[in-house]
Amino acid sequence: MLIKKIQVAGLKAAVIAVSLALTPTTVFAQDEEAKDESEGNKVVITGSRLKRNQMEGISPVTIISAEDMIAQGHATAYDVINSLSANSGFSSPESSSLGWSAGTQTVNLRGLGSNRSLVLLDFQRLPVTPKAYLGSDNVVNLGMIPIAAIERIEVVSTGASAIYGSDAMTGVVNVILKRDFDGSQINVSAGDTFEGDLHRFAIDGVKGWSGEGWNITVGASYTDTGGFTGNDRKEYDGIEDIPNPELYSARGLYSNDTEIWSWWHGQIRPTAEQCAMTDGQVLEPNGDYCGHERIGEMSMIQPRQVASVFATSTFELDNDISGRASFFYNQTKRQNTIYWSATPQDVEVWDIAYDANGNPDWDNSTWLNNLWYAKRINPENHNPDIEYEEEMFSFQFGLDGSFNDNWQWGLNTSFARNDSEEVYPVLTQNNWARLYLGFGNPGTPLESVDPSTRWIQYSNYEVFRMDASEMQDLYLPLFGHVGMYENPGDRAEQFFVDSKTLGRSENASISFDVSGEFGELAGGAIGVAAVVEFSQSEISLTNTPQEFADGLVNWFVGLATEGKRDHTGVGIEANLPFTDQLSVSLATRYDDYDDNSQTGSAQTYMLGLEYRPVDELLIRASYSTNFRAPDMHRLFGKRGTQFVGQVQDPWLAINDPANAEILQKINSGNYTDPSEISAANWDFSCVGCTTINSFEHGTGGDLSLEEEEGYTANVGVIYDVTDDWTVQLDIYEIEVQNRIISVSMTDYIDLEAGCRLGFDIYNPSRELDINSPECVSALDHVARDDDGQLAPVTSRAGHINQGFFRSRGLDFATRYRLETEEMGTFNFTFDYNYVDTYQTQYDDASPVIEWRNQDTGLLRNRGKLQTQWVYDAWNVSLSTMYYGSGFKWDGSGRSDALFLTNLYVGNQVTENMSLGLTLNNLTDEGLPKDETWNNFPFGNAGLYSAAIPGREYRVALQYNF
Repeated sequence: MLIKKIQVAGLKAAVIAVSLALTPTTVFAQDEEAKDESEGNKVVITGSRLKRNQMEGISPVTIISAEDMIAQGHATAYDVINSLSANSGFSSPESSSLGWSAGTQTVNLRGLGSNRSLVLLDFQRLPVTPKAYLGSDNVVNLGMIPIAAIERIEVVSTGASAIYGSDAMTGVVNVILKRDFDGSQINVSAGDTFEGDLHRFAIDGVKGWSGEGWNITVGASYTDTGGFTGNDRKEYDGIEDIPNPELYSARGLYSNDTEIWSWWHGQIRPTAEQCAMTDGQVLEPNGDYCGHERIGEMSMIQPRQVASVFATSTFELDNDISGRASFFYNQTKRQNTIYWSATPQDVEVWDIAYDANGNPDWDNSTWLNNLWYAKRINPENHNPDIEYEEEMFSFQFGLDGSFNDNWQWGLNTSFARNDSEEVYPVLTQNNWARLYLGFGNPGTPLESVDPSTRWIQYSNYEVFRMDASEMQDLYLPLFGHVGMYENPGDRAEQFFVDSKTLGRSENASISFDVSGEFGELAGGAIGVAAVVEFSQSEISLTNTPQEFADGLVNWFVGLATEGKRDHTGVGIEANLPFTDQLSVSLATRYDDYDDNSQTGSAQTYMLGLEYRPVDELLIRASYSTNFRAPDMHRLFGKRGTQFVGQVQDPWLAINDPANAEILQKINSGNYTDPSEISAANWDFSCVGCTTINSFEHGTGGDLSLEEEEGYTANVGVIYDVTDDWTVQLDIYEIEVQNRIISVSMTDYIDLEAGCRLGFDIYNPSRELDINSPECVSALDHVARDDDGQLAPVTSRAGHINQGFFRSRGLDFATRYRLETEEMGTFNFTFDYNYVDTYQTQYDDASPVIEWRNQDTGLLRNRGKLQTQWVYDAWNVSLSTMYYGSGFKWDGSGRSDALFLTNLYVGNQVTENMSLGLTLNNLTDEGLPKDETWNNFPFGNAGLYSAAIPGREYRVALQYNF
């Protein structure tokens, strides 16, 4: 394997850094591109296929060079994107880096979803992660692209489906690899938090060879980032750190080391002596299970190792034809320790009769009770790691040529693949009985009992049966009894087996484009570009639990998927310069999908206007339609089952005698205030009939999903106040129609009850029509048996097209450059994003809801201020990022805003060597805590993940030879 354990002891104390000569940050082009523009050469910028000799166009584009990334203190490509003001939405934090998100690092432009922003590598699509992000979203993992391989990143923060097709609803992120490098360079860096618990190390090198008409650039990099838990931080290591412990349930504060729940008697309360056997305590105030404080065991950042190699080449075949090729390979490993994994199981208690052979005679046995039994596997017993490995490679080859002087053509081919493997330690059913209860283990009172004889298969699930006399063993420590092994960790190893989730996604494409000048208008030549492309995408995700003959009692996360999609796209774009001051841009594109689903074809278009009344002022406006084909996981997910920990059944609760008065009011319409009949007033005390623990329900894709549609509108102005001072303002509106959402089993159950009643049970003023599409879908997904009870397995979660999102706001940016003779050059940059509207609608019959002040996944304000000073061999940059206040979990208000300041100091020591120091989060700001947040780490880590590491330092060395 490419990644090896690299020993970094001793490097932490070394003074090493990267110092690069910095250019002005974002929006402005880099030196080479600026030179091309000044010399009249035309370049292609993301957002258009037309070559142009002006950097500003109808679409707002931000350009971040490799030098900018270092100066702003970024260690990864994800850090770069996460710092952009336009990236205003939630991203899954490192504290939940496996499970549903598998450590995926994504972009979320405008806060409308990570799967609605297109990510390209050198203008070509990359394969999505085989394991769906957050359970169902297809996204590209930015964490797999190291900064060492990047020349620049171009970000278009408006819709671009008329240029690139599907997914570009909120914008495009185009990562450009290094190329045309001449010489050799090596970079080494190491750093840590001031707490001493993160341990970052990176090494990379790049080498370039050039000759007459050709260049080859190759590079390699390796980074190793440690991880830490709450126990490593004094502000997260105990219950005393929680802003408002009273709002947390005991289950949120303590692990349930052992918990027994009876169908007929509720919680079976343990004694202090029983809890002491598991090194736990009887929890208050309920006192219904054994546990210990678990806050410090929670993960903050997961360990990660990333290794990459890349190669790019440009070459001339003759005077009219040139070629280009690139190869990129990455391997990423991540680990997650399951500190408090639970393995609940349904248990039946019997008075067992035995036959002559000593086997249970169930026909003559007497059933006594049903139990729900759970026990935690604590660190002192076993630390089973989830290992996640992802490999991606991309190969691109292209030819470029020209004809008739003013026309150019390009032939592009690409193939990219992403393979993933997740190894998840699991317990088979028989090993569960051995580990938890001692059944069949030598030296235990139950050593003679074969656990396989105790599992009984019902129609949709299996339960474990035990004799009432064996109940005394339920509160014993793991392994049931004394003397099996001396080392508790060794005790668990033999019981676990590895379950694997194997994933693969591929994308192959070929395209041909042509561009040039077609006729003249008063303002100059008409620019025209056209493209035709063909692509095929495949995805698969397979799980291995079926290989275990005796079943599982705990399992991985990941829905099995297999599907293929063929795509054809044709587009044309034109720029019409009517005068020297006024030009109009037009684009249209047709995309057709063939994937056995309801997704068919889409026609999108774009209309843009540029007006320059004077050379210093650009006024621009654009309107474009966008679309997105459904996520392949949502289409092709195979039918399977998953468990939800606890389900309340409001329909049965409503019909329970305890709620007869409310039901009578509902049926008669005799109520004056809708709150009288809201779910909050219902009596859910009928636990046996309204609450289901560990409910197994169906899952799977839905081929009836249709594509999302929408539009983007943008109006902006760019004003060059002086040669050194520029001001930019853009106002935008983005709408996503027919949006695709995933509906959980709990949501369907609540909706079913409301549809049967005629109104939303949590918002009674909202009427529901049982014949409406949403109610028909709910009744189809919720199955009940003849007694009205929820039917497991046949009840299923799902995905639907529903309603819309709409976001409106503004982007403001200003740049100022001050050159002095005695003190060097100063560059000042300020970016700001303000979200004015963030609306959603459930369906056409529902009211439009303004979520701007209510959405926990959105920042209403983001900004960044950077000051840079360049003098002789010194380069100093101070960057402050502003994250606006977040909506509190309970809706009672907003949390504090966050300011993070990064400092970079670099020095060109010699002609070949530079040193530098980066200090991130100078003031050691932490995650803004929310006293109403009911989960670790007590605040919105998805919005403020940059604050989680705390104050960091990084020192680095660059050497050129």
